[in-house]
Amino acid sequence: MPRTITVACKVPNGLKLQVHEMHDFDEPVMGGGTKTVPRATPIGEPVFIAGTAAPFGQMPKAEIVGGYALTRNVDADFFAKWMEQNKDSAVVRNHLIFAHTSAAKVRDQANDQADVRSGLEPIAPDTDPRIPRGIKTADEQKKKAAA
Repeated sequence: MPRTITVACKVPNGLKLQVHEMHDFDEPVMGGGTKTVPRATPIGEPVFIAGTAAPFGQMPKAEIVGGYALTRNVDADFFAKWMEQNKDSAVVRNHLIFAHTSAAKVRDQANDQADVRSGLEPIAPDTDPRIPRGIKTADEQKKKAAA
């Protein structure tokens, strides 16, 4: 029986994970002839990891804990290989995706990392320090024009 894990993901639209193997291929070169180059070849089927986004007015399809969507029953060997192949990726380095064999441990880590930001969160114009204070909403502009 394959060992499965629960994966937590903070990327709003989720991720489609695919592992690859490197193979040598002959590639034509200008002027004739070929050269051998390494090329990544997909192995098996991709695995979709749920994200936190949901259509307006609908509940997310995945359980959300600490801003992370939880995807259960992901093959542990597949995920370990994907993490190794993508260890330099921003989603891995910035802790936007992680996994454990225990769903309880995933929930605990997700709650501990609730302050981690993906940079893809919705903007709150009233409280976001990146929004210049001179910008007004459409309603505020209408009120000012009517006055």
